[in-house]
Amino acid sequence: MSTGSGIVRIGMPVFLLALVFGLSGCDGDEKVEPQSYGLFSVNHSHLFIQSGDQTHDFQFGQGATMPLAVNLPFAGDFNGDGWDSPALYDPVSHQVEIKEYDGSVTRFEFGTELALPVAGDWDGDGVDSVGLYYPEQGRFVLQSGHNESELLSVSFGPKANLDAMNSDQDVSLFPVAGDFNMDGIDTLAVYDSENAVWYLAMSNQTEPVVSSFSVDFPEAKGAMPFASDWLGMGVDFFGLYNQDTHTVYRKRLFIDQWIGAELSLGEKSWEWIPVFGKWHPDYFSIDNPTGHKWSTAEAKTQGVDEAKLDLAMEYAEDLPLLNSLLIVRNGKLVEEEYYHGHKAHIHHNLKSASKSILSALIGNALRDGYLEDVEQPVSSIFPELIEESSLKNDINIMHLLTMTAGLAWEENGPIDNEVSATGNMLKAVLEQPLISAPGEAFNYSSGLTHIASCILEQVSGGDTLAYANNTLFNLLDIDIKIWNRDATGCRVGGWDMWMLPRDMAFFGQLYLNSGRYNGNQVIAEEWVQATTQTIIDLSTITPEGQIKLGYGAWWWTTEINGMHVYSARGAGGQDIHVIPDLQLVVAMTSNYWTDDELLSDLHADEAIIQLLTSIINSVAM
Repeated sequence: MSTGSGIVRIGMPVFLLALVFGLSGCDGDEKVEPQSYGLFSVNHSHLFIQSGDQTHDFQFGQGATMPLAVNLPFAGDFNGDGWDSPALYDPVSHQVEIKEYDGSVTRFEFGTELALPVAGDWDGDGVDSVGLYYPEQGRFVLQSGHNESELLSVSFGPKANLDAMNSDQDVSLFPVAGDFNMDGIDTLAVYDSENAVWYLAMSNQTEPVVSSFSVDFPEAKGAMPFASDWLGMGVDFFGLYNQDTHTVYRKRLFIDQWIGAELSLGEKSWEWIPVFGKWHPDYFSIDNPTGHKWSTAEAKTQGVDEAKLDLAMEYAEDLPLLNSLLIVRNGKLVEEEYYHGHKAHIHHNLKSASKSILSALIGNALRDGYLEDVEQPVSSIFPELIEESSLKNDINIMHLLTMTAGLAWEENGPIDNEVSATGNMLKAVLEQPLISAPGEAFNYSSGLTHIASCILEQVSGGDTLAYANNTLFNLLDIDIKIWNRDATGCRVGGWDMWMLPRDMAFFGQLYLNSGRYNGNQVIAEEWVQATTQTIIDLSTITPEGQIKLGYGAWWWTTEINGMHVYSARGAGGQDIHVIPDLQLVVAMTSNYWTDDELLSDLHADEAIIQLLTSIINSVAM
């Protein structure tokens, strides 16, 4: 039961009660970080860990399934060796992924519907198992080991009203498990972050006695909960992490006081999910590849005006949302900078810059004979999805490449969101009505690139990423660890490929070299030239003059200082710019995200064009 003071009373042996109170003075008011913890960045699929004075970070996960496009982290001692292992749960595909300190990965499916993961020792045997919390039902389902046939169901606490097809909604009920009373068995808890209330139940009871208590300090609302043996004494604390202040708060059972400590791990401006565990030392020696091994040179040796370049780099440093900037001149890396906690080994979601890489794959499929030519109808590959009498039979590969298929679409709008949330995105895109005849009008659509990815799977007889590895990435020594899938398993064609910044610049250099690398014609030269020219003129007239803008085959084109520039561009500022006349490649990643995607991209465009122009001016002397 709960007392008015907010202290939880849930039956406990007197000697344990005395022990807990006896230990409560060990930390007093000391504002110390937990001994061992982690922070997971969903935006980078990257885990940062700390134990004592050791810190490390590494890429973790193989990508998520749409529409949620997010993996949820947790941790537990799943083999009873005394060390915790980080884990991820994909709430759409229901796949659990556990990363052991020896590098091995365990994957298995568990659960149905929309669920959140939790781990704990449900029976006191010293081994943690996976559990799932279904917020709409207010119910936990607990595994015994990885044996789904041995399940325990526990229901308590409030229930959420969620739309499983809406990936933008806020979930305010979060599961937690911890040994708060030192009985060797983890107690289940739910934290209502909207109302700052904890609900507790004994995890080994199917009809538990439920206790609750409120948290009365302002930072508790909206905070993310956790449980942690903060000081390594065998008793878990209740914990809360506040994103805005990058602070964790803790309290013990029967103790009213919450103690806060600002975390030293992780960049404060990032979005984090806390993951608490006791990490094996081998996690701190995981290798972090940094991508392509560039030959470097001083900018001045490559005909760059250093004074002008310094001005450009100063402007870049002042951009609050720029993550990385790499400049390649004459095939030499002359500048490489990372900002706001980013590093060379941190992968970035390319967003729609993925489309330009998909363009290369379509070119390779044409070269390899998997596709007849760019005029091959989509209906010849998916006849079952297009009615014989429909004008959609006129849609061909070139229409996909130039965004002129005529199918209804509003990027980041209702149609986009509805299609992304379906079980079969390919079918949903092709079911959209025609709003113009194929080939008649430009309408930017990530749905069209998803059709193309599914086409590659169909004609090659395998996974799009496997085809990309065989015909492109393996030849370039590029390791793509994440490319998200839709619910059917097809790689998301127009976005959500993750890449290292050095590899982004290298892909631009490959195009600058007309598709050649290391003696191999990786992409046909004719394809490189044809797809990076302006096919669709999107130039506009403004009071300030004409804005030159065009579209090739999944490449954007423009003119700066009278020179042709073609670019792979992703929402929020994930860009690869190629300026052939100057033998110049500029790659950058940014975090220009707002709730309004259009506003976000406008801000990114203004900053990036000014930065790119300054860099070009430093070379065009």
